[in-house]
Amino acid sequence: MSKKKGPRVLIVDIETAPILARVWDIWEQNVGLNQIKSDWFILSWSAKWLNEPKVMYQDLRNSKNLENDKPLLQGIWDLLDAADIVIWQNGKRFDHKKLNARFILNGMQPPSSYKQ
Repeated sequence: MSKKKGPRVLIVDIETAPILARVWDIWEQNVGLNQIKSDWFILSWSAKWLNEPKVMYQDLRNSKNLENDKPLLQGIWDLLDAADIVIWQNGKRFDHKKLNARFILNGMQPPSSYKQ
């Protein structure tokens, strides 16, 4: 049985926690850094290699510190690093930027480059 040759295509989605802030109103607010109570972080990710049945998933539900997303970042980093092409919805404008920001904040290098 021979393995198919060609690019490794990864399908990815992430979920993030919202920024929680102390504000005085809900209309037309500019939130200062001193008003932020809790910053955003990655809550979970799911991924699947194209044409393979296995879906991979990781979240923070059993974490002692819900805001520490470092334990789940390595798994998605490894997948992105191995991918040649990544397919995601709104990934260029959101997921890609958010993941790279969290990698940097957690002392990780960005994964190898890939097409989006």
